[in-house]
Amino acid sequence: MNKQGKTALVTGASTGIGAAYSHALAKAGYNVVLVSRSETRLQEVAKEIKTSYGVEAYVCPQDLSVVDAAKQIFLYTESQQLTIDFLVNNAGFGDVGKFIDHPLSEHNAMLQAMLGAVVELSHYYLPGMIERQRGAIINVASVVGLMGRSLHSKVMRALYRPIKCFVIAFTEQLQVAYKDTGVYFQCLCPGLTISHFHERVGQADLYKTTPAWLWLSSEAVATRSLQAATRGRPLVLVTGWINHVGIFLHKLTSLFRN
Repeated sequence: MNKQGKTALVTGASTGIGAAYSHALAKAGYNVVLVSRSETRLQEVAKEIKTSYGVEAYVCPQDLSVVDAAKQIFLYTESQQLTIDFLVNNAGFGDVGKFIDHPLSEHNAMLQAMLGAVVELSHYYLPGMIERQRGAIINVASVVGLMGRSLHSKVMRALYRPIKCFVIAFTEQLQVAYKDTGVYFQCLCPGLTISHFHERVGQADLYKTTPAWLWLSSEAVATRSLQAATRGRPLVLVTGWINHVGIFLHKLTSLFRN
C-alpha cells in the first residue's frame, strides 16, 4: 500500500489504535494529520513519524466532544491546502456505570465525540473523495456492536454499545449509497485491545484479570484493518479469531433466549 504524496487524517491519534494507524499509514507513504485532545502527545507522535518515515505529520489538537470541533479540523486542513484521501474516525471513550449515574453533560460529550464527529467528518471529506473517485473512510466501532450484550456482563455501559451499533449501521449505509464511487468504506470491530482505553474508564485491572490470549495489540489491529483496506474488503472487519467465535456463540445462544 504505497501511497506516497497522499494524506490521511486520524482522530484519537495520540495513543492506542489511533497512534498505530498513524504509524502504519505513514510507513505506507501517507502524510498524516494527527487529531487528539493532547497536543503534547501529538507532537511526540508527529516527531516519531517524521523521523521514522520521512513524511509530513500535521498536529491538529481538537477535543471532538466539543461542538464544531469537526468543522475546525476541516478548516485547518483547508488552510493547509491538504487533500484528505484517507479518513480514520477512531476517537472515543467509554462509559462505565448506570445511565443516570452520569451527568447529562457527560453523555452529550460522548455522543458528540463518537457519533456527531464521525458523521460530520465523513460529511466534510466524503464529497472530495467522490469527486476524485478514490479515497477511504474507516470508522472504528467494537465487537460489542455486533452482539446483543456486552462482552463483560458485569460492566454496565449505557451508551457505548448503542453508539457502536450506530457506527456499524452508518458505515454500512455509506457503502450502500456510494458503492460505485471509488471510495472504500470499512467499519473496524476490534475486541479487547491493548491501549489506554481501559485505564481511562477505570478498568486498568482488566489486563490482569483477563487471559492474555484474548487481547490483540493496537499495532496488530491497525495492521489487519489496513491489510483489509488494501484488498478492498470486508465492509465490517472483526479482528481476532476469538471475537469471531464470540459472535457465533452469541447468535447461537440468542436463539434460545426470550
